[in-house]
Amino acid sequence: GELQNRPSISNFRHITTNPAAIKRGDLFLCTTNLEDIDEALKNGAYGVIHSLEHAKPDEESAFIKVRSIKSSMFRILRYELLRKNLKLYRATNIICALVTNLADGSSFVLPDSIDLAFEVLINSKENQIFIGENRELLQSISLDFEELTPSENLVFNVISKTMFHTTIFFEGVIYDALPIPPIFLKELSLCLDFMERHCIYFDLYKFEYISNFKPHFINKNLESKKFGQSDMVLICENDLDEFEKYLTYIKKNAKWGKSIFAMPKEYEETFKSLSNIFFYSNLSELQKILKTNIFNFALVFGAKESDIFNLLKSKKGKQGVFSSLE
Repeated sequence: GELQNRPSISNFRHITTNPAAIKRGDLFLCTTNLEDIDEALKNGAYGVIHSLEHAKPDEESAFIKVRSIKSSMFRILRYELLRKNLKLYRATNIICALVTNLADGSSFVLPDSIDLAFEVLINSKENQIFIGENRELLQSISLDFEELTPSENLVFNVISKTMFHTTIFFEGVIYDALPIPPIFLKELSLCLDFMERHCIYFDLYKFEYISNFKPHFINKNLESKKFGQSDMVLICENDLDEFEKYLTYIKKNAKWGKSIFAMPKEYEETFKSLSNIFFYSNLSELQKILKTNIFNFALVFGAKESDIFNLLKSKKGKQGVFSSLE
């Protein structure tokens, strides 16, 4: 980069992309606009790295202009990885979600955003490990990351399982009806083994549903119900590969019930040969599909869960047939 002025500064206390977090003696890495530079200087920044054309150097703070802020961030992070001996792992979003659920994953699950990931790694301690889903981000930071791949060999014994719950025997303890569908047992096994090998504390008793393949119980009026208080379940998914995986799982394991599947119209040509599949152009059409069809399971692709649940109204319901299954 180009040093645009020469103030009498020999070093910096810390580096951050957040102007509000700047303290006296810090180096500010500007990823947005001139206003952030002004805020950082007011908070005591000793230096600014930027790529802006109209940034005016301050007499008391070092100004360094670079061609690309992102490239500078990646170079800084590569240096931090070597200096602190940090280890990066790449995993699926399901594994990241399970790890976050089992432990304080926020401390070692890397955000997908470069800005957020930068802050996490810059503030890390020596010899820490991090798991991330964003392959492109990890490749930009380091070519030396390891891929986490589930194994067929589980580290626990499965005692019983239903569509959405599994009872396991792990290290001498029976964990009854864990809220994890059997479809994710390989990923759960990987997570438990990984965290034990790296001495990461976790608590299976506190395990809760992750957002993937999460059941939402509703009634025929699309009113939300508590778990097991209805025989109708709505499941949302926005990843096509996962949607196809869940579709196969439901068809195989829920033959006793009626299942329907919904996708945006743009997928009609590819998936129209499947049975019990409907296509929608908007949320109103999706709502009509859910209201006019009888089902026990409805798997929906392409609509945000928050949008779908704007259609639902919470209301107390009666005990349904799932109470005997779950």
